[in-house]
Amino acid sequence: MSDYITEIIRNPQKSDMLEEKDGNSEVEQMRLNDLLEQEVLKGATAVAGEKGLMNQVTSVTMMDAPDIADFVKQDQLLLTTGYHLQNNPDLLMSIVIRMTEEGCAGLGLKVNRFLDHIPPSVIDVANEGGLPVIALPDEPSLGDMVNSVLKAILDERTQALSEAMAIHRRFTDLIVGGKGLYEVLDQLSRHICAPVLLLDYRLNLLESSRKFDEDFCFVLAEKVHEVIQQDDLANGAIRKLSMSVSQESEKQMISCCPVQMNVYQKGYLIVFLDIDQAGASERLAVEQAMNVIAFELMKLHAVEQQEQIQKNEFLTEYVEGRFSSEKDLGRRGEGYGLRRSCTYLCVAIRPDHEDELYRGVGQAPESERRLFKNAIYEQLQIWFDYYFDDVVFFSKNEVYVALIPKPDDEWEDWLMKGLVTIQKEMEEFLFISISFGIGNPAAQLLQVPDSFKEALETLHNGRRMGQEAFIKWTDTKGVTELLRTVSPQKLREFYESTLKSLVLSSKKEDEDLIKTLTVYLEHNGQIAETAKALFVHRNTVIYRLKKCEDKLQVNLKHADDIHKLRTALLVREMIE
Repeated sequence: MSDYITEIIRNPQKSDMLEEKDGNSEVEQMRLNDLLEQEVLKGATAVAGEKGLMNQVTSVTMMDAPDIADFVKQDQLLLTTGYHLQNNPDLLMSIVIRMTEEGCAGLGLKVNRFLDHIPPSVIDVANEGGLPVIALPDEPSLGDMVNSVLKAILDERTQALSEAMAIHRRFTDLIVGGKGLYEVLDQLSRHICAPVLLLDYRLNLLESSRKFDEDFCFVLAEKVHEVIQQDDLANGAIRKLSMSVSQESEKQMISCCPVQMNVYQKGYLIVFLDIDQAGASERLAVEQAMNVIAFELMKLHAVEQQEQIQKNEFLTEYVEGRFSSEKDLGRRGEGYGLRRSCTYLCVAIRPDHEDELYRGVGQAPESERRLFKNAIYEQLQIWFDYYFDDVVFFSKNEVYVALIPKPDDEWEDWLMKGLVTIQKEMEEFLFISISFGIGNPAAQLLQVPDSFKEALETLHNGRRMGQEAFIKWTDTKGVTELLRTVSPQKLREFYESTLKSLVLSSKKEDEDLIKTLTVYLEHNGQIAETAKALFVHRNTVIYRLKKCEDKLQVNLKHADDIHKLRTALLVREMIE
């Protein structure tokens, strides 16, 4: 599915989006026309605002003061005897206008008590604003009406909450019982009598209540992508979007319900019905399913992240050269996609303007910055998987690493074409400029760490030179081949004269100095990274480097001395 998503990102098609509705979850409320069927309101009639009879009623109050209009609330039903309104049509008009502005459910008047009639102008305003004006019967008393209406509202809400809890418990029991997402979708589908499916944040199909044609899933993913591109979901609010899609030559109305997984990522519950036209039970079932699915997706995402951390830790140790057995490495690396039969091309990747990249995150917690980095990681992984086969992709500190199996023939142009395309994709769609460093092919798994060092060095060299959006091949192979043309005796003389007493010393202190110098140059002069790699304090690194400068009579801030030391250490690897 991720392959197809790359295509639809590059070639989006216009979807048949029909409407957008706010998807904030709410318990089904009593409607005004339902209340009028209560025994206590038998005989009540609507004299104005009939189009508002479907208004929801969340509360009811009596008018006991002339300034009651200042205290009315949305979806509230106001009942009054009209005592304060007699001979005061202007006050009645102001109350109707204010209630219309506040979105009240309706106004109930005992017109035969203190009011002779309702002025036509008030009826016109109520009709225009859709505020129902209800003529109440003389009996029972207003207090009895309020108590009965309030009881009906509470009974309705209690019933809805009880049903919601029962549905939620049924879905939760499936997950707790180890049944998984499919059983939740299957139960939801049976409850609402409509198919449902679940997409992850990459728009891959996770589960569905029935089998859908693969081509249809591609088209659906394309339409969902179009919808989420147009809708701002950054604030985390859940929205429902209704679309029309074609399947089996029939038009189907579907509802796309975003399910929050974390700060940046959402799954999408696709329900094959118009959620706004569905019954209360169906809407409750969808809402509760969304809640349960959200928790399950969070759990799955956490497991995935933990697996990713373990993968990164293993592969980081691998490219740092901490394994010495090809057989053991192949056995352990098999679970992470490494194959002993492959020749790997190591590519190091890094965004060019990281300070600007995270500027939008601002002073956000590190957890949110990490999520943002993960989003970049996952998008890069999608594109590498699309353009190359069997890629082993991971991250090491701020660098993303791709180990790509090398084909037998004409691989240079093939690799360059894929990297150029990925570079353009990141720039065009994510507005991120990235650069690549490429190491020499590694014919054996134990040679990959050397290829990684070459790729990383090449990447850092380009950045130090102020280059952007580059793809650079390592030149280490050429240097090595050139050095091999020099006699071994001359190489050893150069090696020993450059590294001086550190070469022949067996003291642990001198061995630590050589190791610290090597790691320092591998990390391009970064004290903090060197300390982290050696598991020592940064002051220890500074002290050792000062000792190296004194013993070797070099300046680690001078490019000529650095190049000379790099060459000597390369010769050291060749000799040993």
